[in-house]
Amino acid sequence: MKKLILIVSLSILSAYAYSDPRIIAVSGSGSFEVQAEVIRINFSVFNQSDRDVKVAKTKVERASKAIVESLIDLGVADKDIYSPYFTVDLDGRYDSDDCPNGYVPVVGRNMEVLLRDVSLYRKVIDALVENGATEIGRVEGEVADIEKYEQRAMLAAIDDAKNQARFLVENLGGKLGRVHSIGEKRNWRRSNLEELVVSGVRASLRDEDPYEFQPEPVEVSASIYVEFEID
Repeated sequence: MKKLILIVSLSILSAYAYSDPRIIAVSGSGSFEVQAEVIRINFSVFNQSDRDVKVAKTKVERASKAIVESLIDLGVADKDIYSPYFTVDLDGRYDSDDCPNGYVPVVGRNMEVLLRDVSLYRKVIDALVENGATEIGRVEGEVADIEKYEQRAMLAAIDDAKNQARFLVENLGGKLGRVHSIGEKRNWRRSNLEELVVSGVRASLRDEDPYEFQPEPVEVSASIYVEFEID
């Protein structure tokens, strides 16, 4: 009889030891903004009128060269000026009656500049426009060491998860235990392509004095899914 009671007791303890713990699952998040440390600007120089491919190519190359030289004069390193690809194609033109009216060759160069001195932003934009850029596309703020900021955002997300879990458990009469499991972890960053006026005060009332612009700060965010045990 004693042996039977002992076996039953051990079975109960074993079942208790391997039973699923009580847990609470939460999703924590962290987010903050960082002033852009680097600005990436995409732009292009394309033919818009000449019908001769050779003439169009020459004009595009001259404008591209003038832009590069103006950027270098401003202090931009030549290694930070890129040209991903050059385009030569034909684009059909039509008259007011929607009839074919010949072709204007699509000849152009897509370019990119990485601006490590953000104080030069407005001067760089002026240099692009004045030297023949036909389009300024994506303007994006970046930070030099994104991993450092991603880790900071993740720590904030972890703290948020702890605080949420502790608040819920303790206010329901329990005590928060150790981490049971960690689920999905995610980092991301966002920099609006819109420009933000950072100084709306002009040096004088003259119309020709420009505003100072720069891209919005870089938003660095993180989220994490955590399950905590309840003691």
